[in-house]
Amino acid sequence: MNLAEQIYSEILSNQCKDQERLVGIEVECLIYDHELRRIPVNPGSKYSATDLLTSLSTWQNDNRKCIHYSIEPGGQVEYASPPIKSLHQAHTQYIEHLEQLLNICQQENLVPLDYALDPLYAPSEVELIAVEKYQLMNNLFAKTGQHGPWMMRNTASVQVNIDVTSQRDAEEMAFIADCLQPLVAILFAHAPFKLGEPAGQNNLRYHIWHDTDPDRCGNLIDHGITSNAGLLEKYINWILRVPVIFAQSGQDTIKYNGTMGNWLQSRAIDGIISPADIQLMLHQIFSHVRFKNVIEVRGADRPLCNHEFAPAAFWLGVLSSGEIRRKMLALVSSWSIETRKQLNQLAGSIDVKQKAPDGRTVEDWIGEICDLARAGLQERAMVQDIATEINFLDDYLKTFFDLGSPALFLQNKFKNCNLDLKEFIKTCEIECE
Repeated sequence: MNLAEQIYSEILSNQCKDQERLVGIEVECLIYDHELRRIPVNPGSKYSATDLLTSLSTWQNDNRKCIHYSIEPGGQVEYASPPIKSLHQAHTQYIEHLEQLLNICQQENLVPLDYALDPLYAPSEVELIAVEKYQLMNNLFAKTGQHGPWMMRNTASVQVNIDVTSQRDAEEMAFIADCLQPLVAILFAHAPFKLGEPAGQNNLRYHIWHDTDPDRCGNLIDHGITSNAGLLEKYINWILRVPVIFAQSGQDTIKYNGTMGNWLQSRAIDGIISPADIQLMLHQIFSHVRFKNVIEVRGADRPLCNHEFAPAAFWLGVLSSGEIRRKMLALVSSWSIETRKQLNQLAGSIDVKQKAPDGRTVEDWIGEICDLARAGLQERAMVQDIATEINFLDDYLKTFFDLGSPALFLQNKFKNCNLDLKEFIKTCEIECE
């Protein structure tokens, strides 16, 4: 097999039957000390994110919890569930994780924050993890855009990993997710403050990701992938041209000046490239939807507390259910390239009253896709023979449609209180707990 065929095989190496489709959830969280300063990421004289990771991992091992913990470049703590059949399974585990996280935070006098963007500090005020691959990433992103340091040190998100059943299944899910991404970015926006000031209607995390590295970020449509037909082939051809951030030489992480295609070719032994090398490159693509040996959708902000599973419920509703997905595919396939580009532009603002294509508002469009997502969750429950997961989405939608965007709601709440921002944030987090 040639290089592209080997990547194709690796992406589709984890195919399953529809009734056996599993999902994984990743949730990131910003951590502060009692004076609302970001805790250091590297070990030192003060309690660090690395120490917190050790504490969580020890609890996980002692109690045989099937959880994966990691820390992001600025010390954001990430919980990752195992692949599970139902969100109810993952949510039970997540609650146990959250209780342990809060116990540790109480012992160490820390404050976990549910925002998607650090509300107080610039990246220059946040320590970068002393890991070579992230140092190389930081050096590259300093040249490729204005917001790479913000993305690495100051943002938090939710990622959803979904098994694929076939090439067609993978391509349809990726195309639908790419089309819906701007509406999802507005629906789950949760970055109310930046540098101590209200963000207004700016969709901050969305802006940050779109000005990090144009070679590897953004929407698939930005890279010439405009339909589900032949999507995987076009995706592979695109990533082969993308520059490498870091590579491996034995056990060492190294800088490599060349494209992903160049490096993978250099790693071939008798024409064969290892799955680990292919995955190393696939993980260096940061589009809102990307392939590993599952499909990962990554465009939602880290939602407000108690609603962390809402993005996963939405994506499962629109992507993993046969009849509803056919309806969703028909809907987004009817959108012109111009309509899609206009929606992507509108996602820079969280104003749901702004005019969208077809003379409708963004709120109208969000309402339509959420109705389909809810129907998809009901269909999914029957196909998978599981309890419906619709409550995870409905609870969030009630908040969203009753109170408005959480980011705007929090800004208005702050404007009407007599607290400085740090005290306001502490008060909100106590209420959340």
